[in-house]
Amino acid sequence: MRACPAGWRLPAEDDWRGLERALGMPLEEIEKDHARGEPVGGRLKFGGDTGFNVRYSGWMDPYKADGSLAS
Repeated sequence: MRACPAGWRLPAEDDWRGLERALGMPLEEIEKDHARGEPVGGRLKFGGDTGFNVRYSGWMDPYKADGSLAS
């Protein structure tokens, strides 16, 4: 399966941790295996202040959703 165009790749965990570090996330938060990311995660999503504008995909906890998927 090809997930990326030629010359691109999917980010590895270390890539995400580097991005989180660059955005000022504390090291103790970066080193967590699960449930890390706030408030940095909010800064990366569509409409955040970084210009990254990631859109959610895959599974998302409906109890923590930002309301954009509400019916």
